[in-house]
Amino acid sequence: MLLRSLRRLVPLALTSFLATLLPAASATLTAEQARADIETLLRALQEAHPGLYRHTTQELLDRRFAALREQIAGPLEPREFVRLIAQMLAEVRCGHTRLELDAATRAALGAAAKFPLRVQLEEGRLIVLGNDSAEDRQIVPGSEVLEIDGRPTAEVVREIFARLPTDGFADSLKAAQLRRSFAHQYWLHVAPSARFAVQVRLPTGTVLEAELAGVTDAARAALANPVNDALRGQIERLEGARENVSLRFLAQPTVAHLRVRSFATGPEYAAQLAAAFREITEKKAEAVILDLRRNGGGVDLSGALLVSHFVDRPFRYFARIEQTVPVPSFATWKPASVEQARANVVPDPSGRGYLVTPAAHPGLAEQAPSAPAFLGRLIVLLDGGTFSTAADVCAALQQVRPTQFVGEESGGGRRGNTSGLNADIILPHSQLRVRIPMWGYWNAVPESPEPSRGVRPDVTVESRVADLLQGIDAPLETALRLAKGAEEQRSR
Repeated sequence: MLLRSLRRLVPLALTSFLATLLPAASATLTAEQARADIETLLRALQEAHPGLYRHTTQELLDRRFAALREQIAGPLEPREFVRLIAQMLAEVRCGHTRLELDAATRAALGAAAKFPLRVQLEEGRLIVLGNDSAEDRQIVPGSEVLEIDGRPTAEVVREIFARLPTDGFADSLKAAQLRRSFAHQYWLHVAPSARFAVQVRLPTGTVLEAELAGVTDAARAALANPVNDALRGQIERLEGARENVSLRFLAQPTVAHLRVRSFATGPEYAAQLAAAFREITEKKAEAVILDLRRNGGGVDLSGALLVSHFVDRPFRYFARIEQTVPVPSFATWKPASVEQARANVVPDPSGRGYLVTPAAHPGLAEQAPSAPAFLGRLIVLLDGGTFSTAADVCAALQQVRPTQFVGEESGGGRRGNTSGLNADIILPHSQLRVRIPMWGYWNAVPESPEPSRGVRPDVTVESRVADLLQGIDAPLETALRLAKGAEEQRSR
């Protein structure tokens, strides 16, 4: 229940659409079947989702749902219905509410020849990260895609973004999803094409037009287009150690770079953290750069444990966890799980549903500091892939100690999210499965003028393909300059 997994930010699952196989194949839906499935979904959301109106008023959300229902004028193909449901769920603005494809659509997506370029957003521009075409050798990483099949890329991105889940109103998580699975998103939400007419501006400034054949997932994995070699080599070098918890010292032994890729569970993770902080202490580091970029989350208490190594006094991590009902009517849990769920909550004194107890979730209790602790200069690297528990860690550090943030706005919400305990609803006609999170987490942070945003960086630095091609990790280098600058001031 406490695991908010990195699976939400890996290819295919990142988009929240591509996670599991379902038993029944999809077929064309009648308008009546489509509307019935939507009503089933809305009843489930209203019953069990504690964050349904967290970022949008009920009146506004109801109007938007009604407008989407009105789009159903006749029979819908499976992919058309997926697009409609995806847009409805995106309106909830919950990054953990997951739509899982029916078996037939998932199989079609996996086998389809899809857009062959891997891309990322840079100030609204679609920049090539990799060219997986079997034939083209002109479009190199760093090129800008201007049009796809005659449509400006800004228009394409808007259409995809309208159907991607995120926490609140930050688009950083959507940009992270686009980076990892643009081809899948394009197939699902724009057009299931097999060939693509593209207009591209090369790094030299030359604008060219080309027609590219799509590639299947299997062909993409096996392909080795040489135009990608230089960037691939630089990224591998910059990524460094692949361990979940890794530590190195940059420029001089006083600046430590601690990277945590996910918040795993178990004694091994705790031991890795303790070993890293012992080394930081032994080498008398004056500054730590904590790298949480592309950390999609994990176990709540593993996040709290990391924070506990940066403080010397007790602190609060979660303020409360809300739940609408102990057990939703559509849950298919085992009897023992039902009993546990009922025992885990008490009525909310406000009269709005229930509250999870500290006995059920230790993250609600006061957290103790851990030794060894680092109390010096702390700089955190974050981006749109900093989601769920990773965003909670950023919010907690911002509250409990002086911390400077460098990079991009976190993909997860600063004040918390809706995740944790889940209940699945299978829509009877389409066989789409929607995973509804049931715990409304509220971090122990004060109100802010922007309650529906992520943690904002103090210094904004985007990761750019042009920098990567030169072997430059611009956010990390910025953090290093800040850390060294602080040390130079102390030495004067």
